[in-house]
Amino acid sequence: MPNIGAMPQSLQLQQATLQLESAQAQYDKLVKGATQDVIAGAYAQLAQARAQLQRLEEGAKPAQLDAAQAQINQAETALYLAQVQLNKATVRSPIEGVVSRVTTTAGAMASPGAPILTIRTRDVKITIPVEESRLSTLRVGQPAVVRVDAYPDRAFAGEISIIAPELDAATRTVQVSIRPVDEERLLAPGMAATVELAN
Repeated sequence: MPNIGAMPQSLQLQQATLQLESAQAQYDKLVKGATQDVIAGAYAQLAQARAQLQRLEEGAKPAQLDAAQAQINQAETALYLAQVQLNKATVRSPIEGVVSRVTTTAGAMASPGAPILTIRTRDVKITIPVEESRLSTLRVGQPAVVRVDAYPDRAFAGEISIIAPELDAATRTVQVSIRPVDEERLLAPGMAATVELAN
């Protein structure tokens, strides 16, 4: 073959031949005046070099190639699984906000459906129960006035954004969500509020 010197097996064969010659020279040197255990070690090294040279001269056996391919497949699978775990380990929020509470630790396994953190958005909404008798007067977009204890001298305009589709059977009320207009971002989650609904 004209390009045999460029093949990786040629380099391995050359290295094995050099190792064999080095081991043979060392063995010959030691035989002339060495102890029995040194001679035995040199002979073992020579035998190992000869065996390696023979393996390289004969080429790889199909079983060795299959084993090497199996190791490659196993490494590729491990890489894929690690990538999947990394992708699933990243948690992205669908909303903008600030993390107010973390209920897990780094590296812990998350349980399905269990909250791992609480995100607070600056968009405030107020949910109030409204009596069943007033249900016919409610509509989405209806104006409302919101007052909070933190700012007793201010009234915040707002409007109904959501009317629950069903009533609470125990209280005979419907849950109504109000979106206040708060350009200064004065309102915060958890504040107590009083709401007046306009007719």
